[in-house]
Amino acid sequence: MTGYALYGDWLLTQVLGGGPGPAAWPPTPDCACVPLTLTLAVGPAVGGVLLFAAHARRGLRDGHGLSWFTARSRPLLAAVLGGYAALLVVLHAAAGLAVAGRLPSVGQHLATGLLGMLLFLALLLAHHDRSRTALAGLYAGCALQATAFGTVLGARLPGMAVLGRPVERAVAEFGTAAVPVIAFGLPALALLIHVVRALPRASAHRERP
Repeated sequence: MTGYALYGDWLLTQVLGGGPGPAAWPPTPDCACVPLTLTLAVGPAVGGVLLFAAHARRGLRDGHGLSWFTARSRPLLAAVLGGYAALLVVLHAAAGLAVAGRLPSVGQHLATGLLGMLLFLALLLAHHDRSRTALAGLYAGCALQATAFGTVLGARLPGMAVLGRPVERAVAEFGTAAVPVIAFGLPALALLIHVVRALPRASAHRERP
């Protein structure tokens, strides 16, 4: 997924144009600020996960009941998620200025931000013994990316042009960022719903034997 964030727009443009041909190589990264943004976001991501986990453990020790625990956990979870999303926007903007001398486009902001949130949500779930759900979200993101390229390539076969039309129309309407926004956004939304439902519960934080 990180590779797509770096080279995906370039590759998709080449594929939609009938390439990539020899003249297109070497590949041009869409924005080198993407790996820098994600690298800088690792520390805050780990910190946010540990902060929420520590808060939950304190709440369990207080022993005021399940309803009290859930009501106490939801605001912090919302703050952690919202704060991390805002931090991704700031980091991506700063990385764009540092690396490329310009602010990233809105599409690049969305694609990188959604990728960062997908990874953060997966980390949050994995830390709370929900690794299978986390991996399912990551695999879904990869599968959606592969499907987008597969349909465009499949459209080159005789009589199969219809396969590539959804991606072609999305790119024509919203730009190449439409593909990663959907590929990262849908799994991120699914993981977000699971996080909001499951992690404020006391059962998600009890120690396993």
